Amino acid sequence: MTRAQANRAALKALVDAGHPPGLIGYHGQVPVGWVSVGPRTEYAKLKRSPVMKAVDDQPVWSVICSVVPAEHRGQGVARTLLQGAIAYAKKQGATLVEAYPVDKPA
Repeated sequence: MTRAQANRAALKALVDAGHPPGLIGYHGQVPVGWVSVGPRTEYAKLKRSPVMKAVDDQPVWSVICSVVPAEHRGQGVARTLLQGAIAYAKKQGATLVEAYPVDKPA
């Protein structure tokens, strides 16, 4: 099994278990973006990260990634996705949400 196949299988397992790993934003019927959101404890990479260490032992939800295709950028999609992720986390019982913004070089 390739790494991509393993990743797809792991993603499907999360969804099948009732733990969606993120949200998809639509404009009508067209998907215009995606944002990851879930309890920090569900992200193994965060547990191992020397850079994105937990700052305390409070239960927190994490937003670690978002994707907006170039043709949909500059229209507020990312902001709306983040607002939706926060609202979803709150609805699931989260009281704290953290994110890891990264500015890419020009």
